[in-house]
Formats: sequence, structure tokens, C-alpha cells
Amino acid sequence: MKIINYTNKDYCGLAVYHTNALQKYTEHEVRTVSRLGHARYRGYSTGIVSKDPAVLSKWIDWADVVNCHGVINVLKKKPKNLMVTYRGSHFRGNPKRRYQAALNAGAKKQVVGGAWMCHYGGLDLEWLPPALPVDDWLKMKRSHKGKPIVCQTPRSFISKNTVAIKEKIEKMNNFTLKIVTGVSWNKCMAAKADADIYIGSFKRGYGISPLEAMAMKIPVITHAKFEDSIIEKVGYLPFYSCELEELPDAINALLSDKKLYNKYAMLCFNYVKEFHDFPVVAKKYSKMVDEVLNM
Repeated sequence: MKIINYTNKDYCGLAVYHTNALQKYTEHEVRTVSRLGHARYRGYSTGIVSKDPAVLSKWIDWADVVNCHGVINVLKKKPKNLMVTYRGSHFRGNPKRRYQAALNAGAKKQVVGGAWMCHYGGLDLEWLPPALPVDDWLKMKRSHKGKPIVCQTPRSFISKNTVAIKEKIEKMNNFTLKIVTGVSWNKCMAAKADADIYIGSFKRGYGISPLEAMAMKIPVITHAKFEDSIIEKVGYLPFYSCELEELPDAINALLSDKKLYNKYAMLCFNYVKEFHDFPVVAKKYSKMVDEVLNM
């Protein structure tokens, strides 16, 4: 079967990881196709990049299934079988409108990248988790001497609540706080690999950065607005959940109780192995593609 993950610069991560998972763990022929130029993403080739409508049409014709990652508005030609995967603010801003636009374009299946997004706008969408090379990331974890390290790696201080988080914990003296931003992905991962605790955004859910930490067996502390939806899909909360006001107490609890720390380190790791690891997502994605073809 021939599959295209169609994307743009903003959504290339999810698309590229899905492509690599399918290439490695299924017999499908898979390509990542983008109409906007961008560099290699997180160590993986981003595939075919072109603004030429003839080139893009050729690849759409080639595919049995085209999965648009949040960028259906840039499709100039209707695929034989269309699937749409949503993530981020593009969908959250107006989920019903995005859903209807995809139906109008002929989408046979619409899924979301975050478990907490499944019921946005009163919709009932399936969850296709981001595919992660969990074992590769686990090998990056390093031990260090000195104080424990509490880390966050925001691309945007606003979206990750970084200023409010710093205000809550920067005067604590039983750990070193590292806010890593404005560096390459490789440098960011190297810094994260030293961390003992990772701090999420305390907003809607959790993105790739906390998942990278989980894969390194680093406990993640955060709070999600739609925790009921996460529990419905996962069965539990895959992080140490607390309100932002309780963050200092949560950090102290993990650092002072080795048994509790190890519990959350393994909970986070087991979660990404069960739901996000390449072979797991490849199997789920492949099943969804089969469903699309049989509709």
C-alpha cells in the first residue's frame, strides 16, 4: 500500500515520525510530502518538498491514502482516499469548522494527535498518537553529579507558561532549574538528558517535549485541562498531576521520596512504550489506513 503523510513546516514532526514508523514496521510504501521548504527534523529526512503543483499532484496520484496533517487547506487536488490528522491550535481554534471542511473535501477518517483533543467541539474523534523512537531516546539519558536538575524546554515562553512556572520555583534551592530554549533539537535533547524532573506547560495537554522526557524515564509534572479525556483513552494520567500553585510541593515530593520518584519515572516510560513507540503506532496507523480503504 502507498501512503503519503502530507504536511507543512508547522506539522512536519508528527508526519515525519509517522512515516518512519510505518517504513520500519510495516510493508507499506510511505513518503512525507510538503509544499513548504524546511530542514531535516529531529534527525530524520523530511522527504519530498516542492511548491510545484505538478509535482504535488503526481505524488497525490501515486498514493492509495493521503493523510493530511492539519493542512487540508493547501491541498489543490483531491486524493483517492483522504485522511486528516489534527494537532495544535489549528484545530483547537474551530474544531467543528475544520471537521466540516475535511468532510467537504472528502475525508473518510479524521483523527487527533492528542488524547485530550478527542472530544473538542463536541466531536468524537479517534486518537492516533505521535510515533516516537522510544528506545533511541532512552539511550540518551545521562547521570550527573551535584544538585538534581529540573528542566523545561519551551519553544515559546507564552505557550509553555514558562514565566509563571519560573516565578513559582526559581527561589527554591534544593535543585538547579534549567530553562532550555533557542537551541537546536540535538542540544535541547542533550540538556534534557541530564534532567531529573521535567516540567510541562500546565495547560491543555502535553506535547512532544514531555514525551521525549518520558522516554528517558524522567518524571513529568504538569496539569492538563482535559484530564478526563486522557484517562478515557489511556486509563490513567501518564504524569504527576498537580495545579501550578502546588508545583513546589510536587517537586519536593519527588526529590525527597525515591520510591515515589521511581514510580512516576516508570509510569511515564511505560506510557510512551505502550502508546507512542514506533511499532505500536505503526500497527494502529496501518489499521486505520485499512479502514479508510474499505469505506
